[in-house]
Amino acid sequence: MKMLVIHPRMSIFGGGERVCLHTIKALAEDGHSVSLLSEKFDWNRVHQIFGLQGFLINQIEMDLKDYMPEFRTPVRKFMAYQRLLHYNYHEYKLAHKLNLADYDLILSTQDVAYVIPTDRLTVQYCHFPEYLYHREEKPNSLFWKLYYWPIRKFYRRKLDAVDFFIANSNFTKEVIQERWGKKAVVIYPPCSTSAFCSSNRKEDKVVSIGRILPEKRFELLFEAARKLPHVKFEIIGGLTEEYVGYYRKLFSSKPKNVSLVADAPFKILREELASSKVYMHCMKNEHFGISIVEAMASGCIPIVHNSGGAKEIVDEDVGYRWNEVDEAVEQIQTVLEDDNVREEKSTNAIKSSKLFSAPIFEKKIKEMVRQIA
Repeated sequence: MKMLVIHPRMSIFGGGERVCLHTIKALAEDGHSVSLLSEKFDWNRVHQIFGLQGFLINQIEMDLKDYMPEFRTPVRKFMAYQRLLHYNYHEYKLAHKLNLADYDLILSTQDVAYVIPTDRLTVQYCHFPEYLYHREEKPNSLFWKLYYWPIRKFYRRKLDAVDFFIANSNFTKEVIQERWGKKAVVIYPPCSTSAFCSSNRKEDKVVSIGRILPEKRFELLFEAARKLPHVKFEIIGGLTEEYVGYYRKLFSSKPKNVSLVADAPFKILREELASSKVYMHCMKNEHFGISIVEAMASGCIPIVHNSGGAKEIVDEDVGYRWNEVDEAVEQIQTVLEDDNVREEKSTNAIKSSKLFSAPIFEKKIKEMVRQIA
C-alpha cells in the first residue's frame, strides 16, 4: 500500500521524531511505499542525534520529494495563530500537489493540527492532547479562553478527520478520552534500548535528558544540585530557536556542579548515561518519557516525578518516584551510598527497559496497520 507520514517539524530532535522514524521503518519493512511530508531537514544530523546510521534505506530517502515550507517569523506575538495559518495554507497547496487520493493511509506522528482533512484512512499518533495551552500564560482567564476559541474550532475539525488514535501511554489515553472524547489504543514510543549499555565504572553523577524548554522544569534539578554540592549533575537536551532565551537563562543560573549541554551527539548521550548512577526527571505529568527508558537501559536508577506516564515506567523495583525535591535528594543519596540497592535496581531497570524497545514498537505498528487498513 501507499502511505504518507506527516511530521512537519523533524528538526526538533525529540521523542516525536523518533516515533516518526521508527514508524517509517516499520511501514517500509512491511512492504509499503512510504512518503514523508516535512520541512527540509538535515538527514545527517538526524542520523547523528538518534544514532541511526543505515537506519533508512535509500528508497525512502529518495521518496521525500515534497517538503513543507519552514515556519519562520520575526514577530513573537500570536505565535499559535501564525503557526497554524502557515501550516494550514501550505497543507492545502501540498494536498493538491500530492494528490492524497493516491494514498491508502495517512499517518500523522506530530500534533493533530498538522492532519490534512481527507477521505483517506487517517491515523494520529498522539503524544498528548492539548490546544497549544502550554505556549501561553494564564490559559484559564477569560482573555485566553477567547483567544483560544478559534483554535479549539480548528482542532475540532482536525480531530473529526482522524479515524484512529494511538496514545503514547495509558496516561495520555485517559486524557484523550477526557478532553477530546476520543478512544485510543496505547503503543508505547520506540526506545533504542539495544543501543545503550551500562559501564562497570559508574560515577557519582546525576544526569537528566530532555528538550530544553520550561515544561521540563530543570530548575528543580538545580535545587537538588545545590543540596548535594559534592555530586556532579548534568543536563543534556535538544534546543530549538524559540527556546534559546530560556537556555541562556538556565545556563546563567546553574550551580557550579551542574553542566548543561545542548544538542549533544548520540555518542556523548550514550556515554554520559552509561557512566552515571542516577537519572533524574523533573517534568510533572510527563506524557511518557523516552529518556527515562534510555537511562534504565544504561543501568541508571530513575528518580522521576510521581505523575503522568512516568508512573507507568518506574516502580519500586527499578527506581523511585518523588513529589517534592527533598524526597528526590534523599533518593539520590540512597542510591549513591548503598551499592547493594543500586546494583539490584540497576539490574531490574535494564531488564524492564526492554519492554519499551524499538522492535516492539515497530511490531505493534505493523499489527495495527494490518488490522485497520
